[in-house]
Amino acid sequence: MPPSGSRREDPADIQDLLRRLFERRDAGGLTAATAEALIDEARHVTAGAVDDPARRDRALRDLRRVLYTVCFDAGALDRAKAMVDLARPPGLDEAQPLAFPAGLSDDDLREWIKWYSARARLLETDGQFDQAREIHSALADACGLISALDQDLFFVLTNAVQSAYELGDYSRGRHLMAWAEAEAETWPTDEVKVQMAVTRLFPPLETGDLALLLRRHDIIRSMMTGPWSPLLPQVDRFVALTCLQLDAPAEAAARLGREPPPETAGPGERSRDALVRLQIQIAANDIDPVLVDQALHLLGCQESRPNDWAMLGALAVALFKLGRVGPAVLTATLFLRRLDSVAATLPRNPHDARLRRTMILSALEPLQQALVAADYLRGAEDVAGLHAMMLHGASLRSRQYRDWAPGPRIAAAAAAAWAAAEAARGGQADGAAFYCAVMAFDLEPAFPALNPAAASGLCVSFLPRDGRLLRIVYEPDGPRQSVVALAPDALAGLVQRLALEIRLHRDATAERAALGEALFGPLAARVRDAASLNIAPFGPVAGLPFAALLLDGIPLGTGRGLTIRTCGHPAAPVAGQGPRRGVCILSSPGADDAPLGRVDDEALAVAALHGVPAQAVIRDFDRAALDAALRDRPALLHIAAHFRLKEDDLAASCLIGAKGEAIPLETAFGARDLDGIDLVFLSGCGSAGHGGGRSLAGLLTALGVRYVIATLWPVDDEAAARMAVLIHGALVRGQPPDLALADAAAVLNLVPAFAAPCHWAAFQCYQA
Repeated sequence: MPPSGSRREDPADIQDLLRRLFERRDAGGLTAATAEALIDEARHVTAGAVDDPARRDRALRDLRRVLYTVCFDAGALDRAKAMVDLARPPGLDEAQPLAFPAGLSDDDLREWIKWYSARARLLETDGQFDQAREIHSALADACGLISALDQDLFFVLTNAVQSAYELGDYSRGRHLMAWAEAEAETWPTDEVKVQMAVTRLFPPLETGDLALLLRRHDIIRSMMTGPWSPLLPQVDRFVALTCLQLDAPAEAAARLGREPPPETAGPGERSRDALVRLQIQIAANDIDPVLVDQALHLLGCQESRPNDWAMLGALAVALFKLGRVGPAVLTATLFLRRLDSVAATLPRNPHDARLRRTMILSALEPLQQALVAADYLRGAEDVAGLHAMMLHGASLRSRQYRDWAPGPRIAAAAAAAWAAAEAARGGQADGAAFYCAVMAFDLEPAFPALNPAAASGLCVSFLPRDGRLLRIVYEPDGPRQSVVALAPDALAGLVQRLALEIRLHRDATAERAALGEALFGPLAARVRDAASLNIAPFGPVAGLPFAALLLDGIPLGTGRGLTIRTCGHPAAPVAGQGPRRGVCILSSPGADDAPLGRVDDEALAVAALHGVPAQAVIRDFDRAALDAALRDRPALLHIAAHFRLKEDDLAASCLIGAKGEAIPLETAFGARDLDGIDLVFLSGCGSAGHGGGRSLAGLLTALGVRYVIATLWPVDDEAAARMAVLIHGALVRGQPPDLALADAAAVLNLVPAFAAPCHWAAFQCYQA
């Protein structure tokens, strides 16, 4: 219904309103508030019909399309979408694939093309670049079906030219450019001249001709006076970004100018300007923290939505360079969640569309290092794989990274931060909500130091603090700390390379020696004399296979027991409870698609070593058998099975029982008192469940298990079976678990087929 006191619609009034809307649009400087005021005026002039979905007559459709343009340019995207929906021509079914039915008149075909063009621009703001590209390309072809283009269709054609060049489809860009040049001759208006001058900025993307780009930019600046001057900042930003793509950051800064837009320019204009300035500062390695703060605040405004993926990527890199690792990882996670739609538009040739590709790759490398440093190793592997795919032009599956996160703690923080941004955009929260949610996130959990009272031998902690890794040695008169000489980012990269090299069945001698010297070099004499070494590793060294590190050319685990301390605290002994007895052995070959080859032989050999009858071994165990074993709390529990572990998410991790049954780890172990179990031996792939400051080994020791032996990565079935038998043999001979593991690794290392560290270094002994 029209508002009270409004008049009946008058075609002449509608035409007058259209004229004024065009003037207001061309004048630029639109904001969401002015767009809303113009919509209110349209409601008054049309007696409310502009909002009536039942009214589809031509004059109203034209009015709605112009209102869409006004709202789009003002950043009021929800209003723009509503106007596009109302402007849909009769007979056009948005749910159907883009097609133009035979028999459409030229007038109808023009209207369909204009509607689809508006729709394509909205798809770009939603990150659906692949669909938008298909529409732009099809619309250029459709323009060829019309006997004569009007001026609005000329702009549809130049949009297609720009899209082709931005996406690296240069042959099509050249073809469409020649067509647009010919059409421009028939339209000698200032508007067409300016639009053509802007379109001519795109061919230097193909040739890399910086001088040509700058000459054309100077021409445009001389043309954009009077009513065109509000469009000049948009052109300056494009030229600055193109200069960056052509490896000319100094020219980029000069073309953008020194002064950012004033506060009166509106959040959309300031957001787009901040994005370009951030990218220039990143290229020049001179980042202004004030600009970073402003950009984070601006992400909470609705007008930032079309470029939020790019802003998140630039902010991630800037925050990494400023040393704000927690906020950087959070923004990089949000960036990756928007990556699949962006990457879908990248040409397969890595040399094309270099700026967008560079932005993506520049965010991935520091993210990968930060995840390694914070002990999210599997998340870092995801990013390393993505980095390789992007570097070589591989395509991504649709929505592959929509919910990506290194672990549930980061996932929850990312969801909360983005909810704050959406609430701010919708006016339900303060604009600083997103800034506060991001900057308050700390990647490092509160790591406890090693409790020397519960340890023996040489006790060392490695704790991240204030961007450094501290080495804390526990002396009789108290702890003494020093800084690990290797910088944290270099250390993180070395840790990751070592893990990769070992898992590829390589000796990785250089990496093992470098890490051994960096971490333990100042303690070399004391390590040589130590019969046992207790290590509390957090941060970048938490997932290291310590036994494989070389010190003075000798593996750290040779001749001494190594115990890795977990985040748990030893459970207090129960009064009156004596030492427990008994050995329980559970085994399962796993699912039919991935059977464990030696699991039965391993279980029977372990049973024989401990004098357990073969019939007492629980084969093909299930949840009930595991529950019964945990209730009995035997002194030694051996589980030989598949483990499927999700980093930092024990609730989503499981071990595989009979016939492929998934047994959730957190529910299976988490609600129990396991005090009295001396050793749990987890003989399976990656069974330590390590990552992000949490591990299955840590859960078990916190519940009261004294020792846990588990693996850091998948191990060959034959090697795993041999290690298990060797360890249990040493246990039977009276060795404690850490020395039993050291003896077994030393024996297996002498077997040529299993000498590589991948076969024995994965096994580690854990204690609270």
